[in-house]
Amino acid sequence: MPILATLTITMDDAGNVSATGPIDNKMLCYGLLEITKEIVRKHIEDMQRRIQPAMPGDLAKLAELTGDKKPS
Repeated sequence: MPILATLTITMDDAGNVSATGPIDNKMLCYGLLEITKEIVRKHIEDMQRRIQPAMPGDLAKLAELTGDKKPS
C-alpha cells in the first residue's frame, strides 16, 4: 500500500513541538490527528484489558517462586 501522506510530530528535550508534513492542508492534517487519537484510544483500551489485577496471595506465591523469605 503506497503512503499518501506522512504527518510527523516531534518534541525535543526542552518541550518544543514541531510538525512536518502536509501542514498547509488543514483538513488533511486535522483528519490525520483525529484518526490518530482513535488509534491511541484503542491501544490504551487494549492494554487495560490485558492488565489483570493481582489476587490475594499472589505476592506470597511470587516470593516463594523467587526464593524471597518475606514479600515486600
